[in-house]
Amino acid sequence: MFNLVSGDKGTRVKATLTESDNAKDLTGSTVLLKFKKRGAQSVLFTLTGAGTEEELQSGICYFTFTDSDLELNAGYYVGEIEVTDQSLNIDTVYEKLEFLVRDDF
Repeated sequence: MFNLVSGDKGTRVKATLTESDNAKDLTGSTVLLKFKKRGAQSVLFTLTGAGTEEELQSGICYFTFTDSDLELNAGYYVGEIEVTDQSLNIDTVYEKLEFLVRDDF
C-alpha cells in the first residue's frame, strides 16, 4: 500500500517490473499508471513512467504525481500498470497497486 497526502505535488512512486524473476527491459516502451478510486469504473488520470536508460533496462521506472493529480478526497484508490512495447504489444501487470490518500493538515 502506498500512502499519499491530498494536494501534494512531486510525489514519486517507484515501480520495478519483472518477468519470470528477471528484470523486464522497458527501453523504448511506454509505461502507464492508470489511477482510479477503489470500486469506481472510470480512470481519474494516467501517469507516464520515466527513468534513466540504465533504470529502464533494469525494469525500473518512476511515476510522478504533478499539478492537481492528488487534489483528491481522502480514501482508497487503485492503480494499474500497463506497458506498451515498440511493437505495440500491451502487457498489463496483473496485481493492482493500492493507494491510501489522507487529507492534508
